[in-house]
Amino acid sequence: MKHFLFWIISFLLISSTTLNGQELMTIGEVFDYHIGDEFHFMGQHPEQPPNADRITIIDKYYSSAGDTLLYVQAVDGYQSFVEWEPEPHLVYTFWKDTVITWVSNLELTIDQYDEGFQYDTSIYTSDQYCNTLMNECNYFVGEFEPDHYINTYGRGLGRTHAYLEQMGYMIAYDQQMFYYNKDGVECGTPDTITVGIQEIMDEVIFSIYPNPASTFVCIKPVAGNEAFHCKLFNAAGTVLKTFNLAHSAYTLDIRDLPKGIYFVSYAGSKGTYTRKLIVE
Repeated sequence: MKHFLFWIISFLLISSTTLNGQELMTIGEVFDYHIGDEFHFMGQHPEQPPNADRITIIDKYYSSAGDTLLYVQAVDGYQSFVEWEPEPHLVYTFWKDTVITWVSNLELTIDQYDEGFQYDTSIYTSDQYCNTLMNECNYFVGEFEPDHYINTYGRGLGRTHAYLEQMGYMIAYDQQMFYYNKDGVECGTPDTITVGIQEIMDEVIFSIYPNPASTFVCIKPVAGNEAFHCKLFNAAGTVLKTFNLAHSAYTLDIRDLPKGIYFVSYAGSKGTYTRKLIVE
Protein backbone atom coordinates (compact mmCIF):
# COMPACT_ATOMS: atom_id res chain seq x y z
CA MET A 1 0.00 0.00 0.00
CA LYS A 2 2.86 2.38 0.87
CA HIS A 3 4.37 1.85 -2.60
CA PHE A 4 1.05 2.68 -4.23
CA LEU A 5 0.74 5.90 -2.22
CA PHE A 6 4.35 6.77 -3.04
CA TRP A 7 3.64 6.25 -6.74
CA ILE A 8 0.60 8.57 -6.60
CA ILE A 9 2.52 11.28 -4.71
CA SER A 10 5.54 10.97 -7.05
CA PHE A 11 3.29 11.18 -10.09
CA LEU A 12 1.66 14.38 -8.85
CA LEU A 13 4.98 15.99 -7.92
CA ILE A 14 6.71 15.04 -11.16
CA SER A 15 3.75 16.11 -13.26
CA SER A 16 3.77 19.51 -11.57
CA THR A 17 7.45 20.02 -12.45
CA THR A 18 7.13 19.07 -16.12
CA LEU A 19 8.33 21.91 -18.31
CA ASN A 20 5.50 23.87 -19.85
CA GLY A 21 5.26 23.42 -23.59
CA GLN A 22 7.73 20.52 -23.69
CA GLU A 23 6.82 17.29 -25.40
CA LEU A 24 8.37 13.87 -25.33
CA MET A 25 11.42 13.51 -27.55
CA THR A 26 11.39 11.23 -30.54
CA ILE A 27 13.34 7.98 -30.57
CA GLY A 28 15.61 9.56 -33.18
CA GLU A 29 16.35 12.55 -30.93
CA VAL A 30 17.18 10.34 -27.95
CA PHE A 31 19.49 7.98 -29.84
CA ASP A 32 21.12 10.61 -32.04
CA TYR A 33 24.65 9.27 -31.60
CA HIS A 34 27.56 10.57 -33.67
CA ILE A 35 30.77 8.75 -34.55
CA GLY A 36 33.30 9.49 -31.82
CA ASP A 37 30.72 10.01 -29.06
CA GLU A 38 31.82 8.42 -25.78
CA PHE A 39 29.69 7.42 -22.78
CA HIS A 40 30.78 6.04 -19.39
CA PHE A 41 28.41 4.00 -17.20
CA MET A 42 28.68 2.60 -13.70
CA GLY A 43 26.71 -0.05 -11.84
CA GLN A 44 25.51 1.42 -8.52
CA HIS A 45 24.24 -1.72 -6.79
CA PRO A 46 24.77 -1.22 -3.01
CA GLU A 47 27.14 -4.22 -2.84
CA GLN A 48 28.88 -3.59 -6.17
CA PRO A 49 32.62 -2.76 -6.04
CA PRO A 50 34.24 -0.37 -8.57
CA ASN A 51 33.19 -0.99 -12.16
CA ALA A 52 32.62 0.85 -15.43
CA ASP A 53 31.57 0.44 -19.05
CA ARG A 54 33.20 2.90 -21.47
CA ILE A 55 31.35 2.97 -24.79
CA THR A 56 32.52 4.72 -27.95
CA ILE A 57 30.49 5.00 -31.16
CA ILE A 58 32.83 3.89 -33.96
CA ASP A 59 30.37 3.61 -36.88
CA LYS A 60 26.72 4.15 -37.85
CA TYR A 61 24.66 3.19 -40.88
CA TYR A 62 21.08 2.57 -42.00
CA SER A 63 19.60 -0.82 -42.85
CA SER A 64 19.04 -1.70 -46.49
CA ALA A 65 15.35 -0.81 -46.08
CA GLY A 66 16.31 2.56 -44.60
CA ASP A 67 14.00 2.16 -41.60
CA THR A 68 16.56 1.17 -38.94
CA LEU A 69 19.67 2.97 -37.75
CA LEU A 70 22.53 0.74 -36.58
CA TYR A 71 25.42 1.80 -34.36
CA VAL A 72 28.73 -0.02 -33.89
CA GLN A 73 30.00 0.43 -30.34
CA ALA A 74 33.44 -0.31 -28.93
CA VAL A 75 32.99 -1.34 -25.28
CA ASP A 76 35.88 -1.16 -22.83
CA GLY A 77 34.81 -2.27 -19.36
CA TYR A 78 35.91 -3.71 -16.07
CA GLN A 79 34.50 -5.28 -12.94
CA SER A 80 36.11 -5.75 -9.53
CA PHE A 81 35.49 -7.92 -6.52
CA VAL A 82 37.02 -8.41 -3.09
CA GLU A 83 39.48 -11.21 -2.32
CA TRP A 84 40.12 -11.64 1.38
CA GLU A 85 43.42 -13.56 1.37
CA PRO A 86 46.17 -12.93 2.25
CA GLU A 87 44.55 -9.60 3.15
CA PRO A 88 41.45 -7.85 1.70
CA HIS A 89 42.09 -6.35 -1.73
CA LEU A 90 40.27 -5.62 -4.97
CA VAL A 91 40.79 -7.84 -8.00
CA TYR A 92 40.01 -6.28 -11.39
CA THR A 93 38.93 -8.07 -14.53
CA PHE A 94 38.83 -6.22 -17.84
CA TRP A 95 37.25 -6.88 -21.20
CA LYS A 96 36.82 -5.35 -24.63
CA ASP A 97 34.01 -6.01 -27.06
CA THR A 98 32.44 -4.63 -30.21
CA VAL A 99 28.64 -4.67 -30.30
CA ILE A 100 25.99 -3.50 -32.73
CA THR A 101 22.84 -1.84 -31.44
CA TRP A 102 19.95 -0.53 -33.47
CA VAL A 103 16.86 1.63 -33.22
CA SER A 104 13.89 1.90 -35.56
CA ASN A 105 10.73 4.03 -35.80
CA LEU A 106 12.92 7.07 -35.32
CA GLU A 107 10.06 9.52 -35.88
CA LEU A 108 7.92 8.10 -33.04
CA THR A 109 8.07 9.51 -29.52
CA ILE A 110 10.06 7.72 -26.82
CA ASP A 111 6.90 6.35 -25.16
CA GLN A 112 6.61 4.03 -28.17
CA TYR A 113 10.06 2.67 -27.31
CA ASP A 114 9.55 2.33 -23.53
CA GLU A 115 6.09 1.36 -22.32
CA GLY A 116 6.94 2.73 -18.86
CA PHE A 117 5.84 6.17 -20.07
CA GLN A 118 2.23 4.97 -20.00
CA TYR A 119 2.54 4.93 -16.19
CA ASP A 120 4.57 8.08 -15.62
CA THR A 121 6.18 10.89 -17.61
CA SER A 122 8.65 13.55 -16.50
CA ILE A 123 10.28 16.10 -18.83
CA TYR A 124 13.07 18.33 -17.54
CA THR A 125 16.58 19.65 -18.16
CA SER A 126 19.34 18.07 -16.10
CA ASP A 127 22.20 19.90 -14.38
CA GLN A 128 23.96 16.54 -13.99
CA TYR A 129 24.08 16.19 -17.78
CA CYS A 130 24.97 19.83 -18.50
CA ASN A 131 21.45 21.15 -19.18
CA THR A 132 20.46 18.29 -21.48
CA LEU A 133 16.75 17.71 -22.09
CA MET A 134 15.63 14.52 -20.33
CA ASN A 135 12.57 12.24 -20.48
CA GLU A 136 12.01 9.93 -17.51
CA CYS A 137 9.51 7.32 -16.36
CA ASN A 138 9.49 6.32 -12.69
CA TYR A 139 6.83 3.76 -11.83
CA PHE A 140 5.76 0.60 -9.99
CA VAL A 141 4.32 -2.59 -11.47
CA GLY A 142 2.27 -4.95 -9.30
CA GLU A 143 0.11 -4.48 -6.23
CA PHE A 144 1.84 -6.66 -3.61
CA GLU A 145 5.60 -6.03 -3.30
CA PRO A 146 5.67 -4.26 -6.68
CA ASP A 147 8.70 -3.88 -8.94
CA HIS A 148 10.06 -0.34 -9.13
CA TYR A 149 11.44 0.89 -12.48
CA ILE A 150 13.26 4.10 -13.39
CA ASN A 151 14.33 4.72 -16.98
CA THR A 152 15.84 8.06 -17.96
CA TYR A 153 16.71 9.20 -21.49
CA GLY A 154 18.71 12.23 -22.63
CA ARG A 155 18.73 14.03 -25.96
CA GLY A 156 21.52 12.48 -27.99
CA LEU A 157 22.63 10.41 -24.96
CA GLY A 158 20.31 7.40 -25.15
CA ARG A 159 19.31 5.83 -21.85
CA THR A 160 21.29 7.47 -19.05
CA HIS A 161 19.80 5.60 -16.07
CA ALA A 162 18.24 2.16 -15.77
CA TYR A 163 16.98 1.02 -12.36
CA LEU A 164 14.98 -2.00 -11.23
CA GLU A 165 14.10 -2.89 -7.66
CA GLN A 166 12.18 -6.17 -7.40
CA MET A 167 9.62 -7.05 -4.75
CA GLY A 168 10.15 -3.76 -2.92
CA TYR A 169 13.62 -4.55 -1.55
CA MET A 170 15.93 -6.36 -4.01
CA ILE A 171 17.85 -4.16 -6.45
CA ALA A 172 18.39 -6.10 -9.69
CA TYR A 173 20.35 -3.34 -11.40
CA ASP A 174 21.12 0.36 -11.10
CA GLN A 175 23.14 1.48 -14.11
CA GLN A 176 23.92 5.20 -14.51
CA MET A 177 25.83 7.30 -17.03
CA PHE A 178 28.34 9.54 -15.22
CA TYR A 179 30.34 11.01 -18.12
CA TYR A 180 29.97 11.74 -21.82
CA ASN A 181 31.99 13.34 -24.58
CA LYS A 182 29.63 14.28 -27.38
CA ASP A 183 30.81 16.16 -30.46
CA GLY A 184 33.91 17.13 -28.47
CA VAL A 185 31.93 18.58 -25.54
CA GLU A 186 32.60 16.82 -22.22
CA CYS A 187 30.26 16.51 -19.25
CA GLY A 188 31.23 14.80 -16.01
CA THR A 189 34.50 13.11 -15.00
CA PRO A 190 35.76 10.21 -17.15
CA ASP A 191 36.79 6.86 -15.72
CA THR A 192 40.44 6.09 -16.48
CA ILE A 193 41.20 3.00 -14.39
CA THR A 194 43.69 0.93 -16.38
CA VAL A 195 47.09 2.23 -15.32
CA GLY A 196 49.19 -0.34 -13.47
CA ILE A 197 46.63 -3.13 -13.83
CA GLN A 198 47.35 -6.06 -16.11
CA GLU A 199 44.76 -6.00 -18.86
CA ILE A 200 43.99 -9.45 -20.25
CA MET A 201 41.15 -8.44 -22.46
CA ASP A 202 42.35 -8.21 -26.04
CA GLU A 203 42.05 -11.93 -26.77
CA VAL A 204 38.48 -13.20 -27.17
CA ILE A 205 38.33 -16.59 -25.43
CA PHE A 206 34.60 -17.25 -25.54
CA SER A 207 31.37 -15.62 -26.72
CA ILE A 208 27.92 -15.39 -25.11
CA TYR A 209 24.71 -15.12 -27.11
CA PRO A 210 22.01 -13.97 -27.08
CA ASN A 211 22.98 -11.19 -24.73
CA PRO A 212 20.78 -9.78 -23.17
CA ALA A 213 18.74 -12.95 -22.57
CA SER A 214 15.99 -14.26 -20.28
CA THR A 215 15.88 -18.07 -20.61
CA PHE A 216 19.00 -19.70 -22.06
CA VAL A 217 22.37 -18.48 -23.36
CA CYS A 218 24.89 -20.25 -25.52
CA ILE A 219 28.51 -19.97 -24.37
CA LYS A 220 30.89 -20.89 -27.15
CA PRO A 221 34.70 -21.12 -26.98
CA VAL A 222 36.84 -19.76 -29.77
CA ALA A 223 38.34 -22.54 -31.89
CA GLY A 224 41.72 -23.72 -30.67
CA ASN A 225 41.35 -22.69 -27.04
CA GLU A 226 41.74 -25.15 -24.20
CA ALA A 227 38.86 -26.59 -22.20
CA PHE A 228 38.28 -24.65 -19.00
CA HIS A 229 36.13 -24.23 -15.90
CA CYS A 230 33.69 -21.29 -15.81
CA LYS A 231 31.90 -19.41 -13.06
CA LEU A 232 28.79 -17.25 -13.22
CA PHE A 233 28.69 -14.55 -10.55
CA ASN A 234 26.54 -11.53 -9.77
CA ALA A 235 27.52 -7.87 -9.45
CA ALA A 236 28.48 -8.39 -5.79
CA GLY A 237 30.96 -11.14 -6.74
CA THR A 238 28.89 -14.06 -5.40
CA VAL A 239 29.38 -17.24 -7.44
CA LEU A 240 25.97 -18.58 -8.54
CA LYS A 241 26.81 -21.33 -11.05
CA THR A 242 29.85 -23.30 -12.17
CA PHE A 243 30.27 -25.39 -15.30
CA ASN A 244 32.89 -26.81 -17.65
CA LEU A 245 33.32 -25.40 -21.13
CA ALA A 246 35.11 -27.74 -23.53
CA HIS A 247 35.55 -27.36 -27.30
CA SER A 248 31.84 -27.16 -28.10
CA ALA A 249 29.11 -24.71 -27.17
CA TYR A 250 27.50 -24.93 -23.71
CA THR A 251 23.86 -24.01 -23.08
CA LEU A 252 23.35 -22.30 -19.74
CA ASP A 253 19.90 -22.18 -18.15
CA ILE A 254 19.33 -18.72 -16.63
CA ARG A 255 15.58 -18.94 -16.02
CA ASP A 256 16.17 -19.02 -12.26
CA LEU A 257 18.14 -15.77 -12.24
CA PRO A 258 16.50 -12.43 -11.37
CA LYS A 259 16.86 -9.60 -13.86
CA GLY A 260 20.22 -7.91 -13.56
CA ILE A 261 23.86 -7.83 -14.60
CA TYR A 262 26.04 -10.93 -14.23
CA PHE A 263 29.52 -12.03 -15.28
CA VAL A 264 30.91 -15.25 -16.69
CA SER A 265 34.60 -15.76 -15.93
CA TYR A 266 37.32 -18.27 -16.75
CA ALA A 267 40.59 -18.58 -14.85
CA GLY A 268 43.10 -20.53 -16.90
CA SER A 269 46.80 -20.81 -17.62
CA LYS A 270 46.90 -17.47 -19.44
CA GLY A 271 44.91 -15.45 -16.93
CA THR A 272 41.33 -14.56 -16.02
CA TYR A 273 38.79 -13.68 -18.72
CA THR A 274 35.38 -12.17 -18.04
CA ARG A 275 32.31 -11.45 -20.15
CA LYS A 276 29.24 -9.52 -19.05
CA LEU A 277 25.78 -11.15 -19.23
CA ILE A 278 22.55 -9.16 -18.93
CA VAL A 279 19.44 -11.03 -17.78
CA GLU A 280 16.19 -9.28 -18.56
